[in-house]
Amino acid sequence: IDLTLAALVRLRASGIKNWTYTIVGDGDQRNALERLVDEYKLAPLVRFAGAVEHADVSPYLSEADIFVLPSYREAFGVAYLEAMASGLLAIGVEGQGAAEFIHHGENGLLAKPKNSDDLADQLRFAIENPDVARSFAEAGKKTAEEDFTWPRHGKALHELYRNLVQEVN
Repeated sequence: IDLTLAALVRLRASGIKNWTYTIVGDGDQRNALERLVDEYKLAPLVRFAGAVEHADVSPYLSEADIFVLPSYREAFGVAYLEAMASGLLAIGVEGQGAAEFIHHGENGLLAKPKNSDDLADQLRFAIENPDVARSFAEAGKKTAEEDFTWPRHGKALHELYRNLVQEVN
């Protein structure tokens, strides 16, 4: 989140001010992040929603256009898939779990790890190219709906177990 805030400062400095950023969730870094928002003078544009039950996340997703989580220690990233399934453009991080299913420039965007300048570039691209961003979001929704379903997961597990049993025999 701190990287996203730094990227948003760069966006604002470049003249892009037609955005708001809602942080859904809570944790031990909230006070530090609130201080960072004040330091960066982003308070009018950033909202802390706090802890939200999983069942109550959907309205936040439906209000958004972009889901950005530049987590550089992400093993998989269910939150990205949930955002993609909701029709949002997802921005993840190169080389992390989400890069297994977010294909840069096809069904989402990927930023370099720990690089708020590159993240700002990805956000700027999405904001300045809304039709392209929308096409990536639509492709991301298709990825989530077709490749990450329970039946597909069950079939993949069945195939894995079948192959393992064949190797043992």
